[in-house]
Amino acid sequence: SYCAETFDEKTAFNFLQKKEEIKISYRDFFNDIVALSAFFINKGLSRTHIGLIGENSYNWLLTYFAVVNSNNVIVPIDKELEADDIEYLLRDSDCKAIFYSNTYYDIIDELKERNIEGLKFINLRKLSKHIEEGREAISEGYREYLDAEVKKDDLASIVYTSGTTGRSKGVMLTHGNFCASMYGACCNADLTGSTLLVLPLHHTFGLTASIYAVMFYGNPICINKSLRNLASDFKKY
Repeated sequence: SYCAETFDEKTAFNFLQKKEEIKISYRDFFNDIVALSAFFINKGLSRTHIGLIGENSYNWLLTYFAVVNSNNVIVPIDKELEADDIEYLLRDSDCKAIFYSNTYYDIIDELKERNIEGLKFINLRKLSKHIEEGREAISEGYREYLDAEVKKDDLASIVYTSGTTGRSKGVMLTHGNFCASMYGACCNADLTGSTLLVLPLHHTFGLTASIYAVMFYGNPICINKSLRNLASDFKKY
């Protein structure tokens, strides 16, 4: 809400979608988060753990923020992992849903066959539909999402280590942890102008330095979906 109130119609995100350049303002991003949060809570996804896998994208970011702002806990998953490792992460973190990019449908199909009890699979392609469902619920008087108060000591995310000495271990991070990390990033960099998001978002550094810190300054974040497009994205943005 701070960014929406402070920067309002300034561009928050800039990216290509089907060769069309899309710009999302801070106000639009906030409104999308509120609508998607309302959808989560209205569908019973509250105070639970939710997995997220996919390439860097606006839909990834929107899902992340909507999850942590609706009293849920996000579990970002490395998209390079094999199905066995992803299954372990989902079971170990007790996820009740996983949002996924269609790019990884083959791994998701494999996971569906493993019958992970109570796990819902939600394609990021359907996010616009769910946002509209959330907006419709709000327009009809649904207000339970407003009670989703976020406190600094609440668990926000479980981030898994690379597991170089054994099984990956979940690191429990609170909202306060992320704020402290963002503050540290801002103390070390005075950001001006547009930035290009390159680091993978399932890494905490990529999220705090490339997203939280940049948003605190109110700058546009241009999303690079693939390193293959890096040179052209540098030139474009």
